[in-house]
Amino acid sequence: MKRPIIFMQDKNGEVSGVKFILAVVNFVFIFISYFGGKSWPFGLLLFPVFLCFMFVSIWYLIKSIKNKTFELFSLYLLPFVIAGMIGIQIDSINTKKVKKNLLEAQSYVEKFIEENHSLPENTDTYLKELGIQIQGTNYHENYLKAQEYSKEYYEKNGKYPEADDQYLMELDANHFNEYFDYTLNAYGARIKRGEEKVHLYPRP
Repeated sequence: MKRPIIFMQDKNGEVSGVKFILAVVNFVFIFISYFGGKSWPFGLLLFPVFLCFMFVSIWYLIKSIKNKTFELFSLYLLPFVIAGMIGIQIDSINTKKVKKNLLEAQSYVEKFIEENHSLPENTDTYLKELGIQIQGTNYHENYLKAQEYSKEYYEKNGKYPEADDQYLMELDANHFNEYFDYTLNAYGARIKRGEEKVHLYPRP
């Protein structure tokens, strides 16, 4: 004998107001669970909701057994969990892609520095295609100023200025070397110059 399937009906066979509200709440939290999964670990804030949904599922499961029916609300927790798992999976795929893009961008920036003696701007076409933002300190202008100053100082004094020369110290640039520092950021991940590993940080 097949058990009757019960969805929105109450014990009198009419539409249940409680079940209707539960269905609306479930529908809303399916989307919240999805985005919570994509925003790990902030999705952990939904754990109390998970417990409440599990209670609803158990309640209607017990009711199904008692009344020898199949209450669809005994599966109340399932859509919430599936949505969260989909969000987590998409986040994992995006994270792998971003790590790859950051490492490619790092190689590109190093080559750019070698060829142009400067850092690329955030408007750089290749960085924009990868979805990468660059934050860095470009000492090249100060380096050129230091070189020019050292040259003029030598011509005037017959020697190069000392390392503690006030003007060179104000430039904050070693006049014998160029120096560049930068951080690449994208989708909750970053990598700094000289690093081999991409670092992840929480995203709201």
